[in-house]
Amino acid sequence: MDWMKLCEEKEHAREKDEFERVLKCTEIALALEDEKNKKRHDNGRKHLELIKEQVREHEEAALLKRRERLTYYIRTKENWKLKDKWLEELKQDRLKKLSDTGVSQEYMDYVTKKTIEDSVNIMDSQYRTYKSYDILPRWVTESTEAMKAHIKSQNFEKTF
Repeated sequence: MDWMKLCEEKEHAREKDEFERVLKCTEIALALEDEKNKKRHDNGRKHLELIKEQVREHEEAALLKRRERLTYYIRTKENWKLKDKWLEELKQDRLKKLSDTGVSQEYMDYVTKKTIEDSVNIMDSQYRTYKSYDILPRWVTESTEAMKAHIKSQNFEKTF
């Protein structure tokens, strides 16, 4: 009987040691798993923050680019208006000089109509292919010589 009790105690102690060993291994495995999950969660959070920062930078760059384009457009539009104003003044000056020569009203109406046809709408991009007025409308260059020749052929005494 004592021998059986001794065997049971040994068996009980062995099972207890086995249980404690399994419990310790399980706790270690759970701690490692928790640590892995925490690292994965931290890495995911860092990655998410990095992506958010990249998106913010991209949005800021896009906003800056839009502002630059708008500023460029406004500046360019103002330049166009100034140049168009200059052209309009030049046109009116030339028409005044022409009318001062004593040209008939019929011819003045014709020339005025042609200058209006050559007017440029500031928003028409087809007229904005050049950044400057290096190429002026035909009435500024070719027509001026044609008008001088026509007036001389009419035997007007005024000189230009």
